[in-house]
Formats: sequence, structure tokens, C-alpha cells
Amino acid sequence: MRRISLWHVNIALFALIAVIGILYSKDLAWGAQAIAEYRKGQSPPLVESLLRSEAYELMLADGDPKTVESLLLRSLEIEPNTNARYLLGLVYQSQGRLEEAYRAYDQYRRIDALHLDSWLRMEELLLAAGRLEERAELLDQGIALFERAAVQFEPRPDPDVAQEFNAKALGVAAKLKRGLNTLRARRLTEPAELPEGTTAP
Repeated sequence: MRRISLWHVNIALFALIAVIGILYSKDLAWGAQAIAEYRKGQSPPLVESLLRSEAYELMLADGDPKTVESLLLRSLEIEPNTNARYLLGLVYQSQGRLEEAYRAYDQYRRIDALHLDSWLRMEELLLAAGRLEERAELLDQGIALFERAAVQFEPRPDPDVAQEFNAKALGVAAKLKRGLNTLRARRLTEPAELPEGTTAP
């Protein structure tokens, strides 16, 4: 029986590695760069997260709104699909820039459709502006969405699944039901009964 030469095996392995390197050169280069940036604390996801965290901490401390806005905008330039967009809406609303706030909430609602606070903030701005028909339509849309989600995520505890996961499912369902009940209550409440919102734009 002919023995396989170790030298030939090494040649084959080197050839295979060379082919992989050629085929996936761009991916490998990107991976090497990402690792280097991460080690230096310069990777885009890490930078975005730090900017957003800094902005949020400043908001909690009643920091300068312009600084908070700048941090959030820089964050969104890196990753446009985070809750920085909702936070930006809060900043705009605190400055009385209500149309911009409404757009920011609406944009984040389209990213995270089940983010209840976005729906509520939009409803409050429409109410304050006297746009009652749009308010009613918005609430009806939210109610329909949360009703579908409540059915879709109705928990079905499984004894074969770890209790931790059953508890999480129950938590998600409870959160959706609270959101649904909140939207229904807003819809059934006459505008005159609601607390006054911000000044209409």
C-alpha cells in the first residue's frame, strides 16, 4: 500500500488556504480591520453605543439639549435603526420643535412598531395640535397592531421548555396587553378629558 507523503499533504493544505484567501479576501480583510478597530475601541457598533449612552446620561442629568442632539445625530449616522431616533424626538419635543419630534417618533415607530411610547408621544402631539381625526386614526392603527401581536405572542407554557423561557414569554404577552389596554383607553377617552399636551405647532 502506497503511503501518503506528509509533504504532499502540506502542499494540498497550503493550496487550499491560498484558494480560500483569494475567494474570501474582502471578507477576511474586513474581519481583520473590525478586530483591530474593536481592540482600539473604534469599531462602529461600539462607538455608536457609546455616543447613545453618553447622550442618554446627559438627558437624565438635564444636560445641554444641543450637546445631546449632536451626540444622537452622530450615533444615527453610524446606525440609523436604534432608539437614538426616539431619544432625538424627546429632545426636539423639550425644545418645542414639535413637527421634528413627531417625525422622529414616527420614524422610530416604523423601526420598532411595538414601541408603545412612540405611539403615545405621537398621539399627544396630534391632540395638542388639534388634529383629532389623525389622532383617532393613529390610535386605531396602534390598537389593530397590538391586537395582532397579542394573538401572535399568546404564551403557551411548555413543561419541556426551561421555566426561564416560559417566564419571558409571559412577560412579553403581559407587556403587549398593557400596551393594548393603554391605547384602547386613549381611544375611548374624549379629547376634552385628556390632560393638556404641549403647545400646538
